[in-house]
Amino acid sequence: MIDLHCHKKPELLYDFVASGCLTQITASSYLGVFGSEVEDFTQRIIDAGLGFVFASDAHNLKGRNFRMQKAFAKLEQHNGAEMITWMQDNAKNIINGDDLEPSEYHYIKEKKKF
Repeated sequence: MIDLHCHKKPELLYDFVASGCLTQITASSYLGVFGSEVEDFTQRIIDAGLGFVFASDAHNLKGRNFRMQKAFAKLEQHNGAEMITWMQDNAKNIINGDDLEPSEYHYIKEKKKF
């Protein structure tokens, strides 16, 4: 499992995906629950085509609420309805043991510095 500490070396995530690994993004991370830096990085993962599914992180209900609906609403706003369909199809295919539809992916863009 790779955590968001790969934000220090984002090319590693690309290398893992290029090698056939799949990634999941915690919905809470995408919504900024763990800070704006994590939120920004998760958006850049999605924009690079390197995030395949959302994870609910609802195993610990004390302090970690189920935020999937909010994550998909934000995803639609930032990346469009097609991305929602693609991620939901990926989740279904993983559960069913089916292949995932390939997506275009690229290295994570560096955060703009002012």
